[in-house]
Amino acid sequence: MGDCQGCRIIYTGTVQGVGFRPYVYNLALSLGLCGAVGNTGEGVLVELEGEAERVNKFIRGMEINHPPLAKINKYDVVFVPMRGLQGFTIMPSDGVAKGASVVPPDAALCPQCREEILSRRDRRYLYPFNNCTNCGPRFTITARLPYDRVNTTMQVFSMCPECAREYNEPRERRYHAQPVACPVCGPKVWLTDGRGNSLDGFWARECGRLLNQGAILAVKGLGGFHLVCDAYQRETIIKLRQKKSRPAKPLAVMCRDMDTVKDYCIVSHQEDELLKSYHAPIVLLAKKNKANLPEELAPGVATLGVMLPYTPLHLVLLAYSAAVLVMTSGNISGLPLIIDNQTAYTELGGIADFFLMHNREILNRCDDSVVAINSGEEQFFRRSRGYVPTPVAVPVKEGPVVLGSGGEMKNTFCLLKDGKAYLSQHIGDVSLLEGQESYQNSLDSYCRLLGINPDVVALDAHPDYHAARLTASLQCRRRFNVQHHHAHMAACMAENGIDEPVIGLIMDGTGYGLDGHIWGFEILTGDYMDFDRICHLAYLPLPGGARAIKNPWVCAVSCLITFLGDAGYEAAQSLFPNQTAEIKIINKMIKGQINCPPASSCGRLFDAVAAILGICRVNTYDGQAAIELGETVFSSQERAMFPTYEEMAELDLRPYAFSIIDDIINPAPMFGAILKDLQSGIPVREIARRYHDTVVAMAVEGAEKARKEKRINMVVLSGGCWHNNYLFARTRQLLQSKGFDVHYHRLVPPGDGGISLGQAMVGFARSILTTNFNS
Repeated sequence: MGDCQGCRIIYTGTVQGVGFRPYVYNLALSLGLCGAVGNTGEGVLVELEGEAERVNKFIRGMEINHPPLAKINKYDVVFVPMRGLQGFTIMPSDGVAKGASVVPPDAALCPQCREEILSRRDRRYLYPFNNCTNCGPRFTITARLPYDRVNTTMQVFSMCPECAREYNEPRERRYHAQPVACPVCGPKVWLTDGRGNSLDGFWARECGRLLNQGAILAVKGLGGFHLVCDAYQRETIIKLRQKKSRPAKPLAVMCRDMDTVKDYCIVSHQEDELLKSYHAPIVLLAKKNKANLPEELAPGVATLGVMLPYTPLHLVLLAYSAAVLVMTSGNISGLPLIIDNQTAYTELGGIADFFLMHNREILNRCDDSVVAINSGEEQFFRRSRGYVPTPVAVPVKEGPVVLGSGGEMKNTFCLLKDGKAYLSQHIGDVSLLEGQESYQNSLDSYCRLLGINPDVVALDAHPDYHAARLTASLQCRRRFNVQHHHAHMAACMAENGIDEPVIGLIMDGTGYGLDGHIWGFEILTGDYMDFDRICHLAYLPLPGGARAIKNPWVCAVSCLITFLGDAGYEAAQSLFPNQTAEIKIINKMIKGQINCPPASSCGRLFDAVAAILGICRVNTYDGQAAIELGETVFSSQERAMFPTYEEMAELDLRPYAFSIIDDIINPAPMFGAILKDLQSGIPVREIARRYHDTVVAMAVEGAEKARKEKRINMVVLSGGCWHNNYLFARTRQLLQSKGFDVHYHRLVPPGDGGISLGQAMVGFARSILTTNFNS
């Protein structure tokens, strides 16, 4: 027998609620080691004694292999004297959260649990709440750490003897699976009409029957309610849109299985893996041309948002229903996702005909995540269920806890502590009272789960954003205003681990600028502390302010008059003959500078061109015109032919003319050329592609100007416009061909869902500088 030694190991990260302790238990037993393992407020504590070689083998083994849902951020080993420990035990949890450990994200149904649900011989056959240590609810049901049943909404369900046996047996895959349950002892599901009257019969069969008859169901799921209908029934989809006041925004669907997905969409290997992952997000897929699904699901776009059943309830529901169901967020448009039963009856009663309820409380609301594969890279549209609250590692060390408060729309917040950025789930619009309540509840929950409170708050510089009021009660030392596009740049730097000056190509719709104007097509340079504005798109007047944003044809008229003068005015009257009276008023407003806030916005540029080309003249949802214009560049089949940016780079770049003089990017020549091409009968798809090529050329020429002036070669791409597949791929390729070191978003959304990370990083840097200066 070799030399013996003892040690204590603390593992931090996503190490609770993922089968970590039984994994440690079984590994230690296999190596003949003695000791114990248990949850603490810091993470998981392991005490080991045995032969030194076997102890080291345990440490190396945990580095290489651990449970599939676990993520070790850090582990600390301290060698201690031998105490003569006997056997190996799993200790009860102890302590309160200290911010080093984090509750895991909710995980999609695992293959073993799926097999049990579909097996007639299994005691959990068709049970809609089956789970184990490899899958099931986590974040959505957890009140505080340690992650134990008593700290979750499962505490009200007492385990039956068989579930208790599985829960207490370390060799079982349900060992300490906190939501473990079965039909005898666990949560129940029931179906009602709009008045709460229960319907007889097996719930899934009855749901299938009602959906087949054209009913709309409100279905309580994992992180909130969905509104559900049969995706093959055009009239029902139209009815759902009318009732939800959602005339054109694409609706997500859930398909029964992967074969069904491939019947209607083009699916790459990468997209296939993402759909089947434990994250189980909605994935944006290219539609097949002959897909036999109503156009009303996703009008005006060549993609469809698709997900697979990620809970047992969804699996059973799809087994008794149509192979494709609409699954859209259960809320009134613009308001937070509904999570409790009584509110569902009240708020969704005017939309849903029937309600599928259950009695497992949802503590933390959590919308579905939305992801696309953009030129071979994962890109978030929404980072929420399946991903939060897993932190993003960032290039800072110890320091103050910083809250990045987020934006007004597509809001998330971010808590930054010790090099880990904890972004919240999707909060959405915080301009309304309901959104503000959701924000406050989510922030309180995060602080409680992490065991931290912010020392510093970083806010968007917009004077009218609600985040300032929402965080006013926090007892923090410092508050910093952060310019919107600086936050975008800092967010991309942070997730890429960059801690040096960069060039920021920031393209979005709206952000409050330092001059009080609206910014959104920005070539910046800088770091976390500060930035310089190298150049930007020429300011465009927005007649009526918000009205111009909602009506792209107004942006088009403004562009034509501003950049082409009298010829543009005449062209506007020709393009929009039904608005001639309003065009006269708009012309007077522009000439007199009456209620025409200036905007250097890439989003508004897209709006204008979309309206001129007749693609979209009214935005019924945020970014509609830009999205539909971007979809025009390629058909679904062409999109499938260029899945990577390398292949897309084979296309010739044919930009229209523009100029950059001093710090102004002038698009006037482009608008003149677009009008000429329209009059000459050039196909809209070709004009749209050349417009995109022009934006690419503007961005790259702006980057070259910044490199020449500042001697910086590293570029970051951020802002919602980079969701555009063609724009992203061509810009990235052209920058790299010119020797730039290009970085972009893969861990947080490039749009406003990611700016809270950038705000937190700027707040941290300024706080540290202020502290050092004062000391």
